[in-house]
Amino acid sequence: MLIKANVSFAGNIVMKKGEVRELEASAALSDLLRCGYCSIVKEVTPNEGKQGNSRKRKEKPADRL
Repeated sequence: MLIKANVSFAGNIVMKKGEVRELEASAALSDLLRCGYCSIVKEVTPNEGKQGNSRKRKEKPADRL
């Protein structure tokens, strides 16, 4: 999941204020979220980053001489 640091902190996880990073769920992250040191920006699903180019290009008519 994408996490944004609300303040700078250091420990098992180190981030500066405003930094956004993808982190796996853990006890340390759970504690940071509960304290308000960071917040969830977006839940990432496994296939979310694999978006294909489903649009087809429009073919232009060939110029004739």
